[in-house]
Amino acid sequence: MSPLQGEMTLSFLGRIADRYGLTVRSLLSSVTEVAGQQGVVGALRGDSEVFLNAAARDRVAALCRVPQMGLRRALPAWTREEPRGPSKQRPAARLHNGVETVAAWGPACPGCVATRTGGVAPARVYLAAH
Repeated sequence: MSPLQGEMTLSFLGRIADRYGLTVRSLLSSVTEVAGQQGVVGALRGDSEVFLNAAARDRVAALCRVPQMGLRRALPAWTREEPRGPSKQRPAARLHNGVETVAAWGPACPGCVATRTGGVAPARVYLAAH
């Protein structure tokens, strides 16, 4: 991957969900759950990207055992937006769809993904500006 590209957060979460035998939606629901209520807003589609608030990012970092700094470098949308939940302390996720809100993206190189993850899995990356 070139330095101008980065993986889409939703693509990354999809691989984590697969590892635990979950769907992306159930992973997001689990990451944002507090007292039986989930903090996920928006529809999950093929052109979706997810934005997490600080509390949800902390939970994802702990779940995948990757430091926040590493996730911030690899995932350009990691800190782009702070979705609001009922309170700032409550984890929240917002799904965005379409070209108006999600930057241009495409499939990642399968060989690069296999090298970085140790397995074959689909991944989506932001395309470099030309």
